[in-house]
Amino acid sequence: MAPKNLETFLPDVSSPSIKQTSRVNYGKLPEDKNKQLKFISDTHVQSFDWFLEEGLPNIPNSVAPYEFEMEANNDQMRFRLEVEHIEVGQPTLESSIVCKDRRLFPSECRQKKTDYTAPVHVTFNLINLSSGESQVVTKKDLLQMPLMVMSSKCHLRGLSPEELVARKEDHFEIGGYFIASGNEKVIRLLNMNRTRRNFPLGLRRNGWKRRREGYTDAGLMIRCMDNWERTSNMNVHVTKTNEMEVVFYIQKQLFHVPMMTVVRALTSWTDLEIYREFMQTMSDEPNYDSAVKRMLKKLVKIQHHFLTQAKFLGQSFRIFDICPAWKSDVEAGQAFLKRYCLIYLNNDEDKVRAFALMARKAFRISHNTCATDDIDSPESHDVLLPGHLFQSMTLEFFESYQRSVSMIMAKEYSKQLEKGNDEVGQNMLSFAINKIGNMNQHFKYLIATGNLKTNDGLGMQQLAGIVVGAEKINFARFYSHFRCIHRGAFFMEMRATSPRKLSTAAWGFICPVHTPDGPPCGLLNHLAHTVRINVKRENTAKLEELLLEIGVKPCSIKANEFDVPVIIDGKQIGWIANGWRAQAVEKYLRRLKTSSSDRVPDTLEIVHCPAPENKGEAVMFPGINLLTEPARMYRPLLNLREDKIEMIGIMEQVWLHVTVNQKESHELTEYQELYPAALLSELACMSPFSNMNAGARVILQCQMAKQTFGWPSYTLNHRSDNKMYRILTPQEPLVRSHLHDSWGMDDYPLGTNVMIAVISYTGYDLEDATCVSKMSRERGMMYGTIYKTKMVDLQDTAQSMGYRSGLRLGCRDRFDPNELKAYRKIAGDKLDIDGLPFPGGIFTYQDAYYCYYNEHEQKYSVGKYDSHAEDAIVESVRVFTNKRPQEGGFQQAAIQFRIARPINIGDKMASRHGQKGICSRLWATTDMPWTENGIVPDLIFNPHGFPSRMTVGMMIEFIAGKAAMVNGRVYDSTPFVFDENYTADEHFGKVLKEAGLNYHGYERMYSGISGEELEADIFFGPVYYQRLRHMVYDKFQARADKGPIDPYTQQPVKGRARGGGVRMGEMERDGLISHGAAFICRDRLFHCSDFYKTRICTVCGSVLSVSKVKPDKTKDKNWKLMSNGKWECRTCGPEAKTLLTDLPYVVKYLAAELAGMNVKLDFKFAKEDKTARTEVLDIVEKFER
Repeated sequence: MAPKNLETFLPDVSSPSIKQTSRVNYGKLPEDKNKQLKFISDTHVQSFDWFLEEGLPNIPNSVAPYEFEMEANNDQMRFRLEVEHIEVGQPTLESSIVCKDRRLFPSECRQKKTDYTAPVHVTFNLINLSSGESQVVTKKDLLQMPLMVMSSKCHLRGLSPEELVARKEDHFEIGGYFIASGNEKVIRLLNMNRTRRNFPLGLRRNGWKRRREGYTDAGLMIRCMDNWERTSNMNVHVTKTNEMEVVFYIQKQLFHVPMMTVVRALTSWTDLEIYREFMQTMSDEPNYDSAVKRMLKKLVKIQHHFLTQAKFLGQSFRIFDICPAWKSDVEAGQAFLKRYCLIYLNNDEDKVRAFALMARKAFRISHNTCATDDIDSPESHDVLLPGHLFQSMTLEFFESYQRSVSMIMAKEYSKQLEKGNDEVGQNMLSFAINKIGNMNQHFKYLIATGNLKTNDGLGMQQLAGIVVGAEKINFARFYSHFRCIHRGAFFMEMRATSPRKLSTAAWGFICPVHTPDGPPCGLLNHLAHTVRINVKRENTAKLEELLLEIGVKPCSIKANEFDVPVIIDGKQIGWIANGWRAQAVEKYLRRLKTSSSDRVPDTLEIVHCPAPENKGEAVMFPGINLLTEPARMYRPLLNLREDKIEMIGIMEQVWLHVTVNQKESHELTEYQELYPAALLSELACMSPFSNMNAGARVILQCQMAKQTFGWPSYTLNHRSDNKMYRILTPQEPLVRSHLHDSWGMDDYPLGTNVMIAVISYTGYDLEDATCVSKMSRERGMMYGTIYKTKMVDLQDTAQSMGYRSGLRLGCRDRFDPNELKAYRKIAGDKLDIDGLPFPGGIFTYQDAYYCYYNEHEQKYSVGKYDSHAEDAIVESVRVFTNKRPQEGGFQQAAIQFRIARPINIGDKMASRHGQKGICSRLWATTDMPWTENGIVPDLIFNPHGFPSRMTVGMMIEFIAGKAAMVNGRVYDSTPFVFDENYTADEHFGKVLKEAGLNYHGYERMYSGISGEELEADIFFGPVYYQRLRHMVYDKFQARADKGPIDPYTQQPVKGRARGGGVRMGEMERDGLISHGAAFICRDRLFHCSDFYKTRICTVCGSVLSVSKVKPDKTKDKNWKLMSNGKWECRTCGPEAKTLLTDLPYVVKYLAAELAGMNVKLDFKFAKEDKTARTEVLDIVEKFER
């Protein structure tokens, strides 16, 4: 639903200011949450709320009762199993834990590394179909459903910022994620590539020709979804004789059925009535007329009563357990049609009209009188939301669960029959449910691994990578997870580039620059910051009445040749004359839509595709499609006719005339963008003056901003993340966009304002290298900290040792001097008496950081700090309640270490313009240049970094930041604020000139070495710089001659953590050669890698055929051991000589791989090489013997 108050829905577009940090109550918690920030995760939270409040409670209505029989051909033993009621509780602590408040909060799950789940209570009803007797059983905690934070069942819902802080949460907490094993997980938005729901897409695919003999490449694809997210995929194929066949997808299999067979099974209409329905608006197409007649005549050869066709479908598809065995084939066919055929329509006559509509569209596409739809364009997609995914999984789960319960009851009844008892006990249902137990695996597996387990596929093209970790490196990276939308893992492996291209239909919906470089480029996109996604299906009853009132002819009236269909969510309502009548209906609906009428939803998507003016012209299939379904993207635009904001969908935008600003409008213009930057994502919009930079630099900035040391959270002491980054000296930017203020991003800064001199000064600032002032570093500029958490769980440790218990932290008896002495001998002085470290303690490699007593082995053991690189300081120590309270002492603890990371040589940093570089040297402040005012730059930037990168926006930030400094204010850097007629350099230049500074931002500077004034004017000013998480301490590595090797290639393994080798690429090779040290390449790549001595046959040149053979005892009396055997070529025999040589082992591995492909690798030798080496070899062999 669109917000009723659009002022809170849209961001504040006024100029930014410093009111955030200059207000009187700065530093105190706000009374309310930031409303703009809340919209980031609203789509996720609202969809999950729909699942909890509407979807899950209606499972009993959407899951068909399962009918089965305990004993074959026994009417008395037929039963119906129903899901009667479902109730979702709130997260609570385990019953074994003694406490006053049993509510479970997300903070405790993060700290203890547990799951945040809610219990699901289900009531089942077993009814005997003959006697009517029933058994009702309520199963408590049938499921432990993963619960989304901030959803309607979450305890944090509705809390004020002050109350959230009291619950150890951030005051801005937006929710929208799950917690699995203490880690935050997000179900990212996924493009559903099998078309928009309930909308037939016309396509041409060469693969369809090969699907079945006689098929053409033309057809339709439709993904049917009912009100409760049940999915059924269908195709309509056109044959070479213009006939139609329907393809059903059932349990990942394809089944082809003639269209008229399905239509005849749906309705009792006469052949003439079906013919007239299919021929609506197609009377001038003789080929289509004859095709419809042929399809009908094929049914005349057999009895074509509609019950006969239903019987045929029932006989063919009842193997899929769509109805019980005692039901007739007709009933089975009707059940099949209800479950798999156009399931979004409840009326069979509506289904017949839908087939007629699809037949007309498919025929026109096959004859090139209708344009095909673009399946790669976002207008053809909808979005997979978390709540909808859970609803589909729950439907499949309960259908499977009913079958499992029935099988257990039938098996138990068979056992009773063998004992002579033919009655069904009153506890039969309870027995079967209890035997199955709790069913948590599918949902838990999804959130923990991101992979989906399903039987029928749920209509999805991918089952992996659906859930990703919500990394909180900084706040920008965290909230970007909620706005990213992925095309699908299937397209990562495709060579075609069309799925990666940015379609024109994506304007304003998909950000053109917020996509990663590399393999995911164009597939992993981000929504524009004004885009919202519809969550609920609207009630269209009043809309249908309205359409009939304003001139839409009902379907019962025959359509004229120039009429076009009016369709609501795939259901045809009637006909309207093409031309001015259809335009009048469209305009009237838009007027009601913007006036908040209860008859027209404010998220209604009105897609008017007019018929072509020239007969036979290939345009999109004509009609008025009205869409109210969920999972649709929409965004606000200004309706110029009504002078109101209207929510526009992505499919209808293609048919509208939209202008960016008023100057570019013309007589056909209907809509205007709210502001030019509305097409960008939140992160792209915060890049200053991004429209003045090259597009590649803006793409880089969107990625680097998510790799920045920032301020990720205010609850670091209450989290147990494996690794968290924080910058201790952040600042708010002097140059910022309007979104920065409306989102309150000053609370979560990403960088520091750095004074930069653009000058070639030292020789250490070439290329991307920069010199950093040593004093600036010592005063805390870009000073970062890493927090690592080590979990101690003695219960898991005991289980890994094969014990159930028997371990406890700390000294066994602190009052016994001998015991205390024994404890101190093992634990050392850095641990307290409870076996845990003191906060503030410094730990180095192999220091014991916790100690426990093993009662089974009667000794103390310790866990050792295993980081080689650097020392760590204990930030905090937290202990947790035991899983089994009967065991004494603490069993679980979290130890958080703090690692200082001041900026160092080799660390990476970047501006907000994609200008990344490394710290090449810490330059003494006394040797740095200074300005006339005595300002020493923090960083020296090489001027060659501007021309090739074309980052004009960074130059503007120099002068804008300087203007902000002298005037004590901040300036607006929102993209597209300035243009050719009102340039940024002229604006800020005048501001600097009025302040008494150089118009161009230049400064006169003095050499820090000689003290003389530099001849050139130096470009100088503040720029907001980000320190990236790519640091030397995490990257550098060294490896000696020995170390882990790959068992196949004998080369060093890859990876710093595994003790692997250092990569030596082309640049490293070129550097060694240029320094005259080429022989190091041989040492590193051969002697210290896969050096291998082997023998090669001098006749056949094979490295594989030479082996040591056992000598004949009758000829060689000196033979004792196998090591005294002789080397022979098994191909050439003992006469051939073999040479001992040095080779990389991977060469022999290559020869073996090629031999498996029947390719021989030969080595050639010169004659003199053979003779010389053979003589030496003979001497060596004699010496060995």
